[in-house]
Formats: sequence, structure tokens, C-alpha cells
Amino acid sequence: MILIQLIIFFVIIITIKYTNTEIELFSFKPKMIFAGDSIFANEKYVKKGHSFNYNITNLYPQSKVVAKDNSKISSLWDQLTNIQPIILDKKNKLIISVGGNDILNYNRFYNGDIKTIEIKDIFTKYESIIEFIQRRVKCNIIICNIYFIPSVKYKKYNKIIKIWNDWLEIFAKKKKNKAH
Repeated sequence: MILIQLIIFFVIIITIKYTNTEIELFSFKPKMIFAGDSIFANEKYVKKGHSFNYNITNLYPQSKVVAKDNSKISSLWDQLTNIQPIILDKKNKLIISVGGNDILNYNRFYNGDIKTIEIKDIFTKYESIIEFIQRRVKCNIIICNIYFIPSVKYKKYNKIIKIWNDWLEIFAKKKKNKAH
């Protein structure tokens, strides 16, 4: 619950930070769309009333969660196709968190340690879909990094997640990039 509240808090702060117009906190309320995977669609993993969707829509009713549990990079655009009017409004924010399931599924498929070269292939797909989305939307895009799962079972992914997040930061800082 505390993790969800912290995520919501930081998303709102980041949203305000990257708004091009000066606003007083909560006086101007753009719609926020959350797309991606189970970090935003976590209903199966938390108690009723503690999900990200429940908390963000109660705290910020203008928000909409279109994320789906177990989603991968390839399904990101499909999540956005039914909300075209929202993502075409430049005042709104599109917050994306995706890629973790791609890494997990790649590792499961090959049943071994994932290598940097393999993660680069996945990240290239990520960059392509984000650039594709950027060409089609007018709203601001906020991309989230992959969090480090505290379970010992997932500790082996920490190095790859660190590499991914470093690449993500570089990608977000590119001059032509609209994503933050």
C-alpha cells in the first residue's frame, strides 16, 4: 500500500514538473493515462481497495488506467487505441511502464541468464514503440523505469534492470525525444 501511494505521489510530482505551463498544484488537472503492465494493473497482487487503479482514480479522478497485467512492449499501442481523444490533447499526460515482462519472459523462454546483448534487442523494441507512440500523440509522455523486485527469486535480474534503467535515462534525455 505504501509503495502504491509513493508511486502515485511521484507520478503526480513528475507530471507537474514536466508540464510546460506554470500551474498551481491541483488547480489545473490534466488527464493522466497509465499504460503498460502490472505496476499499474496490480489488482491480482494486492488486497481489494489497495490497487494502483483504485488509489489513483480516488486521488485523481481525471486519471485512466489502461495498463494490463502481464503486458509486453508489443501490446502497448493496443492499450491506447480506445482513448485517442485523450492522448491527442497536449495538456494530458501519458505515463508508461513496460518492459519488465519482456525481460522475464525472455529469460523463462531461454531458461538461463539473460545477457546484455539480448536485453539490447528488447530495449530496441521498447525505443521503437515509444517513438511510434510519440509520432501519433500530442500529450506529454512520461516513461517509468523498471523497479527492482525485492524478492530473492528476482535478485538475478538486478544487473539487467540497472542496465535497462540506464539506457532508459539516456533515451529520455535525447533532444528529439518528447518522453521524460
